[in-house]
Amino acid sequence: MGSKIIIIYGDNLVDGENKDGQVERLGKIIYNDLHIACFCDYFKTHFKDDETLQKINFNSTSEMIGYLLSLRSHLVFINSTTIKNGRNYGNQGFFLMPKSITEKQKEQLYGLNDELKSFSISIFYDLDFKDGFLDAKMIHSNESESYKEIINKYFEITKKEKSI
Repeated sequence: MGSKIIIIYGDNLVDGENKDGQVERLGKIIYNDLHIACFCDYFKTHFKDDETLQKINFNSTSEMIGYLLSLRSHLVFINSTTIKNGRNYGNQGFFLMPKSITEKQKEQLYGLNDELKSFSISIFYDLDFKDGFLDAKMIHSNESESYKEIINKYFEITKKEKSI
């Protein structure tokens, strides 16, 4: 079933260390805990010097936390698969992308293919916080697109947008 949350660290320091390209997995999708609980537990031991992230609590949303991590150059995947009574209602999830992605992050992103190839994927990028709401551009996979195809599409679109 996989993790509830996957973080691929960028080139900003995490707890004084350069973890560029390292992957961190939080929670298990089969457990009945909330994504926010996974984040709250995670921040007890990570980003101790980050005042904003240390204020995360159960009133925060996973999307907002993903946005805050993206501002710090980290890429976040939220597994939004629904499981009720042991039954899986389709694998789905979404990425919250930082403004720029390092080569090591890109390599790890493609490396998630085996884990996420059965997922319906959305990618939120060019994230912004406007009038109290998270705003983003979006790419959604369709049934015929593979994981690698949707990731390729993201890089093609963002490359074109940067050249304009």
